[in-house]
Amino acid sequence: MRILEVGGGLSGLQFVLAMERNGVINVDPGQDDVGWKYRSELHRGLCRALHAPVQLFRKKIDSLEAPPHSFDVVLSVSALEHFSDTDLAAVADAVKRLLKPDGIVVTTIDLFLDLQPFSGREHNEWGRNLDVRKFLNMAGLKLDDGSPTELLGFSEFRPAQILGNLAIYLVGEYYPTLSQCFVARHGQHDGKAEAEVPD
Repeated sequence: MRILEVGGGLSGLQFVLAMERNGVINVDPGQDDVGWKYRSELHRGLCRALHAPVQLFRKKIDSLEAPPHSFDVVLSVSALEHFSDTDLAAVADAVKRLLKPDGIVVTTIDLFLDLQPFSGREHNEWGRNLDVRKFLNMAGLKLDDGSPTELLGFSEFRPAQILGNLAIYLVGEYYPTLSQCFVARHGQHDGKAEAEVPD
């Protein structure tokens, strides 16, 4: 498969996928303002040591030149919540442009328990809580797998219910976060979510 990871940094999944003989591009310019600066040499060293030929693209995704609909999977693990509105819109546009019609988007998005809708704060030092439904609309995607009751932005999402279930969730030890996980596809498909997702 051809896999595009957004904001992969030095995380391990990209290397595992490349070791399985998938073609992987990690689009990550680095974000010095939140302390995630790393040297490209370290990424290349991991690729060599793991025999995992991941291509690191150290610019923003709107600069990536690739043929339309050339990726089977777009992947992002706990990255989108750190993006500005402009960068998030660029990711959404790239998904529409680069994902194959039968491709999938696999994503986790952190849900910060100290930010809206759980408190009056909009941002913390790491980012913000992202309206998942709005992002899906921007990217022309429909939810294929994932619980709307646990995805911010869906009408089924209830902050009080999330807080009431903390005992059964895995909560980040370093910072009070949960991970929202979902799989999505292009708007026209035969999956579970057939209705348009209204704004």
